[in-house]
Amino acid sequence: MKKNILIMLLAPFAVLTMAVSCKEDPEAKASVFYANALDAFTQKNYTYAKQQIDSIRIVCPKAFQTRKNAISLMQKIEESEQLRTIAYEDSVLTVLKASLQKSLSPFKLEKNAEYQDMGNWVVESQNPENNVGRCYLRAQVEETGKITLISTWCGSRNIHHNSVKVTVGDTYAQSPVTDDIYEYKDLGVCYEKCNLKDGEDGGIAAFIALNRDKDIRMSVISSDGKGTAVTLTPKDRKSIAQLYDLPQVLKTIAEHQAMRDEADRKLKFTRAHMQSGTEASGLE
Repeated sequence: MKKNILIMLLAPFAVLTMAVSCKEDPEAKASVFYANALDAFTQKNYTYAKQQIDSIRIVCPKAFQTRKNAISLMQKIEESEQLRTIAYEDSVLTVLKASLQKSLSPFKLEKNAEYQDMGNWVVESQNPENNVGRCYLRAQVEETGKITLISTWCGSRNIHHNSVKVTVGDTYAQSPVTDDIYEYKDLGVCYEKCNLKDGEDGGIAAFIALNRDKDIRMSVISSDGKGTAVTLTPKDRKSIAQLYDLPQVLKTIAEHQAMRDEADRKLKFTRAHMQSGTEASGLE
């Protein structure tokens, strides 16, 4: 490690010294940089290897044969870097997915493969079909980790609610006013659904998760600013709190999967150029 640091500190001085010499014998001096790069590549010190290759372009631009060899080496470095990233992300994803499976036991994935690209994790006891005629707050979490709270109101008339407030003692959380609402009437009963999407719930999901073991009063706020009390049962509190805990794992998995996919894309790009013999490294 100390050796690598010393080499990196001395590298700028070596570049300046060799810049003058390269005018006399560009291939000979460029080959020194190339040998350093090759040695660093063998030791998997890819950062230093790329620095040495860059020095060939900067210091010895007329060392055409060595620069050609350096391009091939740069592609091998990029290939190795992506393979290393893929191996690392695969190991992380294996651990995260194993942890996720243990966390999913209380939930059910609702997804119609024919019509939906993205499914939702739910607690089955909160499904609408199991709660007909009840005013309540439920939660669902997309496979990517985005949580949505759905406030459902039903009664003999519409109250046109567009916000939700939850309270414990003197503390509370209230969502901003939203226009993501849906109202309909069925067999003389008025129904309203108010969707509070991820990051737009005013901290209600977090508040419920923090106070999951306490009595929480809930009000649905109508368009005229008046609140109407709705029961937040212990079962609803528990369901929302459990689903609130889930997104962090799902988001982390999604992030690592995205990094893995990006590395795979870069790997395919590099290998395509390696096979065709064209420059993929940008070394010009």
